[in-house]
Amino acid sequence: MQIKQFIKKFIPQFMLDKKIHISKQIANFRTLSTQYAQYQSIVKWSCVDKNGNPIPWYTYPAIEFLGNLDFSKKNILEYGSGNSSLFWAKRAKMVVSIENDREWFKEVASKKLPNQEIYLIENNSKGNMGGGSR
Repeated sequence: MQIKQFIKKFIPQFMLDKKIHISKQIANFRTLSTQYAQYQSIVKWSCVDKNGNPIPWYTYPAIEFLGNLDFSKKNILEYGSGNSSLFWAKRAKMVVSIENDREWFKEVASKKLPNQEIYLIENNSKGNMGGGSR
């Protein structure tokens, strides 16, 4: 199959009509998959940067912005835990995470760094936050 036939078969007509350049899409894919490690994150099913370090589930510009700030003397409180907890633990004095899912709590607690505290506070049968444990 020739390239023109392939493009006509697999690229939606509206994209061809608007003359969206496939090369720009390929460049975008390349940037996201390599410089931002999006492909590695998909394969690992875990958000990581290009060096394999955990990153939060934030936008890439937000992560870059936060990476330029000094949090070394700050305490961080987050609702929910995971890679964001590890991300913050490497940048802040202390990270306190509140988690409501018991199985996820066990997973995150197994990777906890010394400057992290993770609390399990489950929802009760009425949907309210109940008592917690570490």
